[in-house]
Amino acid sequence: MNYSSIAEKIIDLKNTDLALLDKLIQSRQLSNGYNEEMQELHNRNAGILNEIIDAIGYENYESKCRLPYDQFFIESTLLS
Repeated sequence: MNYSSIAEKIIDLKNTDLALLDKLIQSRQLSNGYNEEMQELHNRNAGILNEIIDAIGYENYESKCRLPYDQFFIESTLLS
């Protein structure tokens, strides 16, 4: 799996979002609720992010905390 290309894709999604946000700010189109164009972009980005998560998984609290605990348990057991 090419994590570099995935990272670049996520950065592209963020930059596209920020560019649209800037455009909407400049044209004063943000004050009337959730802008339809922004909503469409967010829905598209959410779909892409879901595909990325399906491909590589999602790191959560349990997965981050479990590994150090497991490592500690294994090391302390081996050293006992």
